[in-house]
Order: sequence, then C-alpha cells, then structure tokens
Amino acid sequence: MSFQERKSIVSLISSILIIIIYSAYVYFTDISGKINLADDLYFWAKIILIFFPVMIVAKILIHIAFYIVSHFTSDEKLPDFEDELDKLIEMKAARNSHYFFMLSFIFSISTIVMGFTPMAMFLCFALTISGACIINDISQIYLYKRGF
Repeated sequence: MSFQERKSIVSLISSILIIIIYSAYVYFTDISGKINLADDLYFWAKIILIFFPVMIVAKILIHIAFYIVSHFTSDEKLPDFEDELDKLIEMKAARNSHYFFMLSFIFSISTIVMGFTPMAMFLCFALTISGACIINDISQIYLYKRGF
C-alpha cells in the first residue's frame, strides 16, 4: 500500500471519528434535556459554524501525527513532492466531493420548501459537509487503488 493510500485511509477514518465525536459532544452537552430546538436557528447555526474550525484543526493535527508516525515506523521514504498523478487524483476527488456537496446543499435548502422545519435543513447541511469530506477521501482511495 502506498503512502498516499495510507494517508487517504487515515483521513477517511479521522473524518468519520471527528464527525461521530463532535455529534456525540453536541448531543450530550447541548441537545439532551432541552426542549423545542426545532425552531432555534441560533443554536443550529452555532453548531455548524463551530464544526468547521473543529474539523480543520483536528484534521491538521491528525495529519501531522500521521506524518510523524510514518516517518519513524516505516522504512519507506516519505515523498518530498506531489507529481502530476497525485495532483490529478486530488482534483478528481475534489470534483466528486463538490458535486456531492452541491446536490446535497440543494436538497437541504429544498427541505424548507417541502415544509420541514429549519432544524431539518441544518441537519441536512451538517450531513452534507460531513458527506463531502468522506466522499473526497473515498474518491482518493479509489483513484489510488485504480491507478488514476
């Protein structure tokens, strides 16, 4: 398994774990015991706005730890640069995640039109963000396995 595949797998696992841990934290600290959060737009906007920096900082720290552990545990030399294939795979994976994000974003906005509560829109939007990260990682793993 190449370094890029291992990096993508670590990114996928970390994305899933961050989403699960953050969701559990939000549920147990903010949602449990409160009533009528269905119309509390401030609460749902705050949850999503805090999720962005939490996800970014956690992924940066996990990638730093991955590089350190890979350096000390593997005899394989870490790549010093990205070649054209790496950049192409990264762009295709980003394209796939952007397509997913845009379709899911349109769906999450349309929940309001269909008569659902704003809570449903924010939950769909949170799932959209999470799903786009996961689609990006899965696409990279698939494209590295396939060879392009």
